[in-house]
Amino acid sequence: MKYKNFKKYIQQMRYLYLSLLLCISSFSYAQTDTSLKVECATDLIWAREKQTNPTFEQHEHQLQLAISAKKTSKVNKKVATEIYQVPIVIHIVNPGNDPSFNFTDDDIKRKLKQTNALFRAQNVGLQFDSRYGYDTQIEFVLAVRDENGDCTSGINRIDYSTNTEYVNNGLRVTDPNGGILLKPFMDSLTWDTSKYYNIYIVNKFYNNGSAGFAYYPGAFLDGAVLKPNAFTSEPDTNLAHELGHALNLYHTFEGTDSKTCPSTLYTDGDKCADTPPYLGPSLEKDCAKSELINNCAIGYAPYGIELSTNKYYITNLMSYSYVACRTLFTTDQKDRMIATLEGQRSTLLTKNGNLSLTPPSAPSVDFTMENTTSCLGTELTLLDNSSCIPNTYLDDFTFNGTTALWTITNGTDVFTSTERNPKFSPKSTGLYNVTLTLTVDGLGTFTKTKENYITVGEQGTPSTCSFGTFDKVTFNYTVSKFEFNSISNDTGVRENDIKDFRCEKLTTVYSGDSYELAITANSAGTRTNYVKAWIDFNNDGAFDISEMVFADKLTATGSFTSGRLIKNIIIPTTDVVTNKILLMRVMSQVESSGTLDLSSDDAVPNDGCFTDNNTKRFDIEDYGVVVLDKSTLAINSIEKSTSWEVFKKGTTTTVKSDGFMIQNITVYDLVGRKIFDSKKINVNEYNINEFKRNQILIYKMTTNTGAVLTKKVMN
Repeated sequence: MKYKNFKKYIQQMRYLYLSLLLCISSFSYAQTDTSLKVECATDLIWAREKQTNPTFEQHEHQLQLAISAKKTSKVNKKVATEIYQVPIVIHIVNPGNDPSFNFTDDDIKRKLKQTNALFRAQNVGLQFDSRYGYDTQIEFVLAVRDENGDCTSGINRIDYSTNTEYVNNGLRVTDPNGGILLKPFMDSLTWDTSKYYNIYIVNKFYNNGSAGFAYYPGAFLDGAVLKPNAFTSEPDTNLAHELGHALNLYHTFEGTDSKTCPSTLYTDGDKCADTPPYLGPSLEKDCAKSELINNCAIGYAPYGIELSTNKYYITNLMSYSYVACRTLFTTDQKDRMIATLEGQRSTLLTKNGNLSLTPPSAPSVDFTMENTTSCLGTELTLLDNSSCIPNTYLDDFTFNGTTALWTITNGTDVFTSTERNPKFSPKSTGLYNVTLTLTVDGLGTFTKTKENYITVGEQGTPSTCSFGTFDKVTFNYTVSKFEFNSISNDTGVRENDIKDFRCEKLTTVYSGDSYELAITANSAGTRTNYVKAWIDFNNDGAFDISEMVFADKLTATGSFTSGRLIKNIIIPTTDVVTNKILLMRVMSQVESSGTLDLSSDDAVPNDGCFTDNNTKRFDIEDYGVVVLDKSTLAINSIEKSTSWEVFKKGTTTTVKSDGFMIQNITVYDLVGRKIFDSKKINVNEYNINEFKRNQILIYKMTTNTGAVLTKKVMN
């Protein structure tokens, strides 16, 4: 794939430019099974495309000249620090009644953050030999200005449920016998490709199991096409893989027939000297094999470093290895992508006059975080979720013309940050107010405050149980999902272990209220998975049978069986410690017998503990629960809101909503005592005549949609 003698390669580069024989594809395919491999129809598609598009050789020649000039300039000049920000728009083409399309805008932002972290080498976990794990200085940003000059989220959801051919067969990619045609489909949805990079999320490809593909610059169509799992599966690097193709990166195994070691000639491969030749496409799924020898690359050292171990291709984002292994770009890959952004895709950049990332009007300030309840000592991340303002969702994201200022305080400690998505570690317990102020050049300054938005609590008594050893196998004898109130945690079907989520996955409940607890259990063969759960209500660090809130079982009916076990539990009103983070445990055990008494220790120990060493198959997960007395104010967020107001006329206090019906109103004084409560009122304006003047009250309102809003008011 490359030159073994790098000096000779440099000397003969000009000749090579003139004799390029391209072996590339207008399509590049991602995984069929997102956890294992990628399958590609490169040769078939490219053979058809190159007959009608003679410009690819010219584009590659120009690209290589630009890369060579950039490398030469680095010898005498300081390496540029410019960050290249690419505006994207994501078209989600929903066939209707397909649960795989139920991902939210927040899911998209989360995946975009992960993808940007890959391109910026922020979550690599390793870097070796100076050329690997390289920051490409490229970020992808959802557009904030649409083609009409108005604000946009950069997410375009389209209902295609009435298109029967699309619903049944998806897109036509390689097989001409089914699916809707790509060109009219993309033409009907595409935003100006000179200003936006378009990404399409579709249901399927007719008779083709690929998870996605992308067009190289200069093809007769443009954009990346992916299936929903690119945004919902973890781990999954398909999006980063396809965006690499969009910026002229080829597969690292380009030019191989998978049978004999490919040529080391630079023009026979992916055009990057620092990716080694190997037998590909690799379907290697074991990241631990990265230190084994790649026989095709023995002695291959284009930059003075021999690239003869598997890690040099297993870890590359443009390989076909296991998605969890793929985390890196190389220096040469970076150079190709930057040259593409400075060349064929230069119109996408703000510095060249593109306004897709320039806010057209005032942003709507908002922010969020994964958990607003946390243990003291836990690092917390705030996410700027404002609309009509660009964001990569990386912690240190910056965009020319916009600045941020965060202020977080519990009245004693004050934390400030100018990062767009900052992390902070609370130093003391309490309720924290959060204020975000955004300043946009030419538009002004905009602020939002959420009072008592973060609750930092004191952990309850830790578990007194010291577990013995047990059989930690990679079979399907696990609890794979835990759902309770605001907690929804996927932990995987193939890993049984002791997992502590107490300060990562927490929720707040009220004494006397009922909550659904759903646990997804798994088993195989004819074995039975017994499951129990407890909450340490009295905070003594141990569980007893009175604190058991769940007991159920799942018996396998074949090679693998998964089932969602559900029970409603009522939080007690007596003998329960409130306002502390209590321990909640779920524990499962697989047995060959399906007739064990659920209430017995044989099924699962009733104290949620075992101390002896054994060969049983347990799965243990710990969570955090804060119990609140219903007569006191919740410690969840108190947010300043413009969707409803409280005002006084004479001796009457009026609560008025905008656009929804008021179902319940509860009022508390500042020490948390409930002083007024009215339910099932179903009005949009409600008058109260019971309050004295000159006191601060906290109003809590439930809407007809179930939303809970709170507001602090001087009465």
